[in-house]
Amino acid sequence: MYYGLTNSLGRNFMGSRGFNPLSLSPAIWLDASDASTLYDATVGGSLVAANGAIARWEDKSGNARHATQSTGVSQPLRKTSIQNGKDVVRLDGANDFFTIPAEITPTAVTIFIVQDTTGDSMFLSPQADNRQIRIGQGGGNVLSTYDGAANPQSTALTVARGTCSLVLYKKSGSTVSFYENGAAKGTGTNNDIKIGTLFAGAGGGGDFINGDISELLIYPTALADADREAVETYLNSKWAIY
Repeated sequence: MYYGLTNSLGRNFMGSRGFNPLSLSPAIWLDASDASTLYDATVGGSLVAANGAIARWEDKSGNARHATQSTGVSQPLRKTSIQNGKDVVRLDGANDFFTIPAEITPTAVTIFIVQDTTGDSMFLSPQADNRQIRIGQGGGNVLSTYDGAANPQSTALTVARGTCSLVLYKKSGSTVSFYENGAAKGTGTNNDIKIGTLFAGAGGGGDFINGDISELLIYPTALADADREAVETYLNSKWAIY
C-alpha cells in the first residue's frame, strides 16, 4: 500500500509514483486539486465551496507566494471533479486573473502548467511590463515568448487547445525549450523573465486565460532532463493528461 507524505496541515504532496514536487525546491506551487488551498478572501477567510469564487490560491512551495485576486468580477471559480476526477480553477477569458505578492525574476527557470484553455490566452507575465509567456496568442494554437517591448522572441509552436495538456517552458541562458505532453516542441530565445501576474496580460490587461488551470509549478532553475521528466510523470499520473 502506498502512503503519501503530508505536511503539518495534512496535505498530501506525493503522486502515485512517490515523487514529491518539493524535492526540487519550487519557487511557487499552485494545486487546484487541493481544496484546502482555495479561500474566499485574500487574507484567508473560509474555504471555497464548489462553484465559489477564489480570492486566494495558496502556494504549497513554502515561499508564501499566494496567488490573490481582491476584485470579485475577476475572481476565478472552483470547479469540482473536472480533470481525472479532480478539481480545477476556471477562468472566464474576460477579466479573471491572479497576482503574486512579489515578482519572480529568475535567471533560469522551468515552468510546468497543466491547463485546458481555448481562445486567445496569455498565462504568465509580470505586473508592470510586457515580458510574457503566451499560449494561444494571436488567436492561434501557438506557444511563444515576448520581451519587455512586447516583441516576439520565439518561433510560434503548435500546441493543443481545447483539451487538457501539460505545457512546459524551460529557460537556460537565453535559450528556451518548449515541451508539451512530454514531447519536445522546439526552442526559442528569451533574455529575461519576470512573473507577477498569473493567467493574464501584463498588469492584468490584454489577453486572459479562457478555461481551466489544474496545476502550476515554477522552479527557479533549468531542471536537468531527469528531474524534468520526474515532474512530467508526476503531473501526468495525477491528472491523466496523455
